Amino acid sequence: MQKKILSSVFVIVLLASCGPIGMAQPQPTNAPATLPPTWTPTPGPTAIPTFTEIPTFTVVPAFTPLAPPTPDSVDALHDRFQDSLFSPNGNWVAYRDPEKLRVVNTEDRNRVWTLPCEMFEECSTVYPVVWLSSRILYFAPAPKTGGAPEGISLVTALARIDVRTGKWEMVLPDSDHHYDFAFSPDEDYLAYTQSSGSEAEEPSVTMGVLSIINKQKPHHFFKLDGASYAGDIIWSPFKPRIVFVVQDAEKGSGVAYYDMEITFFKLALDIAPRDIVLSAWNRNNLVSLEEMDWETHLREYRVLNPFTGELEGERITATPSE
Repeated sequence: MQKKILSSVFVIVLLASCGPIGMAQPQPTNAPATLPPTWTPTPGPTAIPTFTEIPTFTVVPAFTPLAPPTPDSVDALHDRFQDSLFSPNGNWVAYRDPEKLRVVNTEDRNRVWTLPCEMFEECSTVYPVVWLSSRILYFAPAPKTGGAPEGISLVTALARIDVRTGKWEMVLPDSDHHYDFAFSPDEDYLAYTQSSGSEAEEPSVTMGVLSIINKQKPHHFFKLDGASYAGDIIWSPFKPRIVFVVQDAEKGSGVAYYDMEITFFKLALDIAPRDIVLSAWNRNNLVSLEEMDWETHLREYRVLNPFTGELEGERITATPSE
């Protein structure tokens, strides 16, 4: 179906550019009635992990999730995350099994943390995401069904566990607006997006940046009305800047640019009837991307100057396969 190129005006609401998050704090999650019988709550740090014990929940500041439901592409998560992940020192391994995540000490197999789907409101499986040091593991639940644009892989929440104590906490709380996210190169910040999805009556996406090291640092957070999906976040290797894809389900995709230091946001590449997948922010300060036209289905590989919005370099076109 032929689509017309329409201009898209995004209403950017800067909810907070500095200071603590002015949102309601999440409440501790009560233990679901469906938890396995091996679950035993622990009021404080656990000295020695016991087999299949579920870690203690710790409340952390977070923003209020948005309401409308959003589907997700489960297949994309299989390409993005591994089924098993060793800690940097090799002392722990986290692996899917299959609707839960097990974190096992490689020297003492009786030291196991079990992180089941029941810890989250919506979950089909739990993926290990990344080890930040050999003590802290980030993990995320995959949604049960859904779809998202190519390049954007969405999860329903993001959490982390201290494998020494078993204490865990939500980093991005359960939400019907699902998340895409990326850690900064120095692992000090987490950039994330939330997507309303194409079925929402009033589509919108949000974008934010959290400090991983210091929770009291300024939290950058704003909302864009009129878009259905956002994600595929790429960090600059030079300064705290990001680019990410924004898509209107009816009008097409563009690329957004955000500079944390000066809290500056713009569309580096306007919305047009196409799909965009970002590859990398290279050492020449340009962003590599793949673009597929909705009408011709031709794919072009270009580099984007995120500061000027210009597509530079020679076009490399791939003819669509039958």
